[in-house]
Amino acid sequence: MMLASGASCAIGFSGRLFAQTQRLAGDQPEAFRKVPRVGILWLGSASQGSGLSAPLIRRLGELGYVEGATVVIDFRAASDSRKLVDQAEDLVRSKADVIVALGGEVREVAHNVTGTIPIVAVGGSDPIAEHWVGSLARPGSNVTGMTVMVPQLGQKQLELLQMAVPRLQRVAAIMTKMTDGPKLQDAAQKLSLDLIILLVKDHSDIAKAIETATAERAHAFLALPTPLIYEHRAELARRAIDAGLPSVSVLPALAEAGFLMSYGAIYDTIVRRAAEYVDKILKGASPRDLPIEQPRDFEFVVNRATAKALGIELPKTLLLRVTRFVD
Repeated sequence: MMLASGASCAIGFSGRLFAQTQRLAGDQPEAFRKVPRVGILWLGSASQGSGLSAPLIRRLGELGYVEGATVVIDFRAASDSRKLVDQAEDLVRSKADVIVALGGEVREVAHNVTGTIPIVAVGGSDPIAEHWVGSLARPGSNVTGMTVMVPQLGQKQLELLQMAVPRLQRVAAIMTKMTDGPKLQDAAQKLSLDLIILLVKDHSDIAKAIETATAERAHAFLALPTPLIYEHRAELARRAIDAGLPSVSVLPALAEAGFLMSYGAIYDTIVRRAAEYVDKILKGASPRDLPIEQPRDFEFVVNRATAKALGIELPKTLLLRVTRFVD
């Protein structure tokens, strides 16, 4: 169900059962307070966030939580950073027992809003360098969770682009924050590649980014996963194909939307693991003592239709590495 940005909902059983539990809250306030409340926070459209959080909801169900009966799921989506702060503050006021923060910026906002409510973060690549934990083994604060990338991931994606495009010399990197650039620049230098950083702040920047990449004679582009890029992934893929630019990113959803390929952690695995952290916290574990987990399982997805549209014949050495093909 589509939700207006900033709205909240109970995912799964949805309105009818959620309304029933709200009525029970009025009739039996003491009993209702014993039902844990899990907040899920996302920056982007509600439909995106619902889809990305679905594996978490399913895993909670497998762990024995019945939505609307033994747990309340309070999903919040915000269209911009200011509204995201409002939504995070509202989760604090609603006395959420734990907040699941989907994405690095979401984690940062949630942590700024509360230093006491446990936060399970899904996002980031280097928690120590990003200054949100003191140690991977023992975070030492109210924030724990899963990273979705490892620092070496950008170099791996560039290597795969080199294999797919033997003439590769210049790569455009599309991102929303300049702070994401230095590590990618280092990776490109190690591979003797020129990197062009293109910042996108809103939807109108997407077309400009592809135009600039073409004008700067880039041979391919890499897109860092952000809510904006995820939301407009199909348009970005189409524009890249029209411009003759092979593309790579982290999320399989981008390869499925028309990117040439994706290489990254298996997202469903990470989000399901986040649900297990939620379960541990609701049963009394402290986020201070739950280690930050880094991805272990990776997926390499190639879109054969895009390769054909670009006139690229992928070498066997690359094809042997593919986990899954999409058309």
